[in-house]
Amino acid sequence: MFVDEPQGIVPEKLPKSLKGSVENKNDLRAESRNYIRSVLKKIEFDSVLDVGTGRGHYISELGSDKKVLTLDYLPYEDVLVVVNLERGLPLCENSFDMIMLSHTLEHIFDTKSLLRDCYRILKPGGSLVGVVPFLTKVHQAPFDFHRLTNFALTRHFQEVGFSGIEVSPLNSVVQTTYLHLRSSYKFLSKDLNVFQRGLMKVLIRTWQITLRNVHYGETRSDFTLGYGFVCKKP
Repeated sequence: MFVDEPQGIVPEKLPKSLKGSVENKNDLRAESRNYIRSVLKKIEFDSVLDVGTGRGHYISELGSDKKVLTLDYLPYEDVLVVVNLERGLPLCENSFDMIMLSHTLEHIFDTKSLLRDCYRILKPGGSLVGVVPFLTKVHQAPFDFHRLTNFALTRHFQEVGFSGIEVSPLNSVVQTTYLHLRSSYKFLSKDLNVFQRGLMKVLIRTWQITLRNVHYGETRSDFTLGYGFVCKKP
């Protein structure tokens, strides 16, 4: 089903599905998966709306016995409904037990409008679960609009009407620093001389050892790669 079918997009040329894969290319993806997995263990649900499915990173975490409707702006392999998320979700109110927003909110310019739609579609007692990036690079440009703090997320959820709001940092200070060191090397290596590249590799390796020895270190809400959140429709 297509709503406002995106022009010039050839589905066969989009990246392949990652459904069923547990391989994560960076710490943020790994911790996002861990967070979603831990939250889903505490929630009872049969029907799920996955808004912003993308390549299906976390579909396998939902369980094969669940009724899952996948939705996105682009016709990725695992997407059943393609819709312009900026124009609302074409679904009936009170129709899903849970809605998942995995790395979706940062790509929606009018955040509050999408959250209101999610609230409308959720059944009473239903849960909204998701993750957003924070201290990470711009991605999927030019459709990357926000870096929402835990305070902004909480306020958005409150103003829409959600209750039982929990927003949690996903990564420790050590993990966040390490990922930025590694990313810096990737982007700067072409401009560094041999000595500088060697020094950078030593720093990255040292941080890897530190990461292992301090068991990931302290988790802080003001210095994290992203946030996980869960809240309910009363």
